[in-house]
Amino acid sequence: MIRESIGLVGLASNPSAIRVSGSLESHYSPKTKVILDVVAIAGDGLIAPDQFPTPNGVIHLAAPSTTEEYARVLYQALGSADLQGLDAVVVLQPRGNGLADAIRDRLQRSASK
Repeated sequence: MIRESIGLVGLASNPSAIRVSGSLESHYSPKTKVILDVVAIAGDGLIAPDQFPTPNGVIHLAAPSTTEEYARVLYQALGSADLQGLDAVVVLQPRGNGLADAIRDRLQRSASK
């Protein structure tokens, strides 16, 4: 009766009908096109580790120095790309395991649209 009253009838027989935000293929996608691990060109936004130089004409959005900082600034930087009306933002993905894996997963979802 609870399932019927809250509209869950049929979901038990079709688990793929349940949408969980973190499992969506293109979740966390900004309006700006996200391009992973390429050389940024003039007019692109750039999110890259702090030791990576920003090429001439590229709009520096974030330069995190640690994986933890990367996680903290990522969505703000992607939002900044949208606010600035950029056509593309190049993101150099963090290396490593753990939190870096999670960040890469979210970035791949952002780039999948």
